Amino acid sequence: DGNAGIRLSQLVFDGSYLVGLKAAKVYKELSVKNAEKTEIDITESVMKAYYNVLINTQRITVLESNFSRLDSLLKETQIMFQNGYVGKIDVDRIKLSFNNIRIELNKFRKLNELGYKLLKFQMGIDLNEPIILTDRLENVLLDIPSTESDTFYYEKRIEYSILQTNKTLSNLNSIRLKSQYLPIVNLVGYYGFNTATSNISKYYKPERWLQSGSIGISIIMPIFDGSARVFRVQQSKIESQQIVHQMSLTKKKKN
Repeated sequence: DGNAGIRLSQLVFDGSYLVGLKAAKVYKELSVKNAEKTEIDITESVMKAYYNVLINTQRITVLESNFSRLDSLLKETQIMFQNGYVGKIDVDRIKLSFNNIRIELNKFRKLNELGYKLLKFQMGIDLNEPIILTDRLENVLLDIPSTESDTFYYEKRIEYSILQTNKTLSNLNSIRLKSQYLPIVNLVGYYGFNTATSNISKYYKPERWLQSGSIGISIIMPIFDGSARVFRVQQSKIESQQIVHQMSLTKKKKN
């Protein structure tokens, strides 16, 4: 026997496929929001590291000024002590303050070295590359929110927006799982030729080939898959509840 033909199949209905199309658009939206959040987080990290360096630099300036003043005062007091104008307790008291400031000054200098390294790390700069901050702390204008109103627009936070998108995806996933209980419908068709001869030489004679064709509907009906599908549906409900809980916490969190 010989036959030749073409068989076609066209999806008519598949709940999972239709939900998947919707989920693809939502996933794209989620990726854009995650990219936006990453950019915000990086900017925030750089700003924190930057202001930390400015603050420590200002502290060092103040400590250096105090250190220089105490150094002069200690030398003057030691001379006065040698001349009998002050007692040893006066010298010891100033020396104690002098040593405390020196320890603080060394501590903040080391902290500032670490602060510069953290800033360069957050900015993606080589840790060995020198950088100079031209701003001074007193010249930096901080955007301090007004305390006149307690209104908190949580819906404007990117974290809340991401949770909303995740909630949409969770709902779509629940619909997808439930749609798997529905049948899959395909439109199928066949058109071809066949011959009932076993003589190969007759294969080349057109009159020996008969046309045949068919068209119909294929229905795939899920019957039993154990408890796996039920478990996945329950798990999806739990995940959805967790997202709702996170959204509730985000509404209450103001910073």
